[in-house]
Amino acid sequence: MKSLRYLLISLLAMLTTGEAFACWYDWYDVSGYYMYRVYEEAPKTAPKMEIGKVFPEIEANCIGWQELTSATIPLEDIYKVVYKMSLEDFEKICNNRKAKYENKFVEWITKKDTAILDFLRLAKANEYIRVKHNSRWYYPTMYIGIDMSLEDVVEEALSVKDARLRDRYLLQAVRALFSLTRYEECVALWENEASKLPTNNIMRKLIQPYIAGAEFRLNNTTKAIEYFAQIGDIGSMLFCANRTGEKLSMYEALELVYQYSPDSPYIAKTLQAHVRSIEPDGATFGS
Repeated sequence: MKSLRYLLISLLAMLTTGEAFACWYDWYDVSGYYMYRVYEEAPKTAPKMEIGKVFPEIEANCIGWQELTSATIPLEDIYKVVYKMSLEDFEKICNNRKAKYENKFVEWITKKDTAILDFLRLAKANEYIRVKHNSRWYYPTMYIGIDMSLEDVVEEALSVKDARLRDRYLLQAVRALFSLTRYEECVALWENEASKLPTNNIMRKLIQPYIAGAEFRLNNTTKAIEYFAQIGDIGSMLFCANRTGEKLSMYEALELVYQYSPDSPYIAKTLQAHVRSIEPDGATFGS
């Protein structure tokens, strides 16, 4: 466990080394060297959407929809439909597909790609039902204004085999199953399919916290902590580990992640970000 501290101390010590000279070659003082690089740092570009400044995953999802449709569709049009439009308003679009729409995303999915239209209808119905289920006033025989149940959502989501949308349907199935407290089935979907998606797949990233929560509710605490560690969710790890209320230092958080998920990218990324934060910008001196 202490190896992490030794590694960080060693890296910091290297930053204090003196200048190095060599005949007629360029030389660098300590500010000319970047000491610890494992991951390429993302270019510091401005978000493409205003919402991306606060919720980068929303922007990433909108970009994903743009890639599935057309680069000519503004991200804001996609955001308005996917995140802001109510189920009721979306149902009106579904029932009037031949109309002309100013929103370019709506125009595209009603005329050129109705598979996306059908998916979004299911996703919005799923979220609507889940919100109703989470109400303290909900009871099983209560009519919630929609002729669909979470069981119907699961069945439909898992029946669609469209490869383009399969990962998105998996997320809807997991969300519905989680709300139904069918945690074993959540885990099975993860192990059999979702975990095999690329690690940078945004749907995989959105599914994994549900799986961690499902494992915790199945009393598989260590597994839950491992999953939370992999995504760097320290708060949830502490909750699962019965360490609520603690405020960990960066070093303690790294040790905790290392204990449960030594291969987590969180470790190297955190170390790299910390070392970079105390390095000055590089400077080169000519001969």
